[in-house]
Amino acid sequence: VCSSDLQPVNDEYSLIDITNTFVADYSNPDSLKAYIDCLYPISSRLEREIEDNQIALKQVQSMKQYMYYFWAKRDAQNPEQKWLVYKAQVAKVNDAYTTHNKKGYETDRGRVFLQYGPPNSIEPDIMNDSSFPYEIWHYFTVGKETNRKFVFYSRDRSSNNYVLLHSDVTGEVYNYDWQKQLHSKTFSSGNIDETG
Repeated sequence: VCSSDLQPVNDEYSLIDITNTFVADYSNPDSLKAYIDCLYPISSRLEREIEDNQIALKQVQSMKQYMYYFWAKRDAQNPEQKWLVYKAQVAKVNDAYTTHNKKGYETDRGRVFLQYGPPNSIEPDIMNDSSFPYEIWHYFTVGKETNRKFVFYSRDRSSNNYVLLHSDVTGEVYNYDWQKQLHSKTFSSGNIDETG
């Protein structure tokens, strides 16, 4: 698909006057692309479609209008402050979770951190040979849910890429077999009755 064939998915932001707003001085298309890309973890499905479209089109004015629209929807009184707080969180997850081929916000831990906030506690992997490296993140509350967890693991010890194996948060990956999979490196077959 050629970028000239692409059309905005939703253009209610295209008439926004961004003069004298925080996005007015943004002019670098690569920076705007990166700013829009990092919104993905907190975006709705429709917003993600718009963001993919914005990134493909690479039209500076349209990207600026979308950026302003996105943050004004979340805080009409001070969209710039809302953006700056989020941008600082993105920098934090990029520092903590970037891998050799993904920025921190593109990883599962980065996405969960940005979407739900920092966990109340993290149960780190205790180095052992019986399981893959893992972390269990505990949240006292996630929306209206209480006492929720996310289990991340890495299939090797040399990368920082931990993937989400299980969560009991509604809408997230639920894996009733997560403990077996976490310790599957001790099993020589897929037989659940086999011991390590």
